[in-house]
Amino acid sequence: MSFEDTRYVQRKLERDALETRKKNHEMRQLNDRLTQDNTTRTAADNITYTREHVSSMTDALIRVRQNKSTIADGLYMMPNNHGGKLL
Repeated sequence: MSFEDTRYVQRKLERDALETRKKNHEMRQLNDRLTQDNTTRTAADNITYTREHVSSMTDALIRVRQNKSTIADGLYMMPNNHGGKLL
């Protein structure tokens, strides 16, 4: 086998290896796009979610829930209560 033949075989092997790597990379990318993320995340997973946030949210909910008033008749969706058209 001559030097040229050896060089040709070496280049062909390099091209085949490059094509194989490229094909594997494309298959991995496609698989990543098609795979769904089914993990459940909560606010506690977030580093910025601290006790100060919990207490401030609790305080805000307590203030909001202090006012028990609603529309007097409870039928706020009736057209005569909000001025809208009857569908």
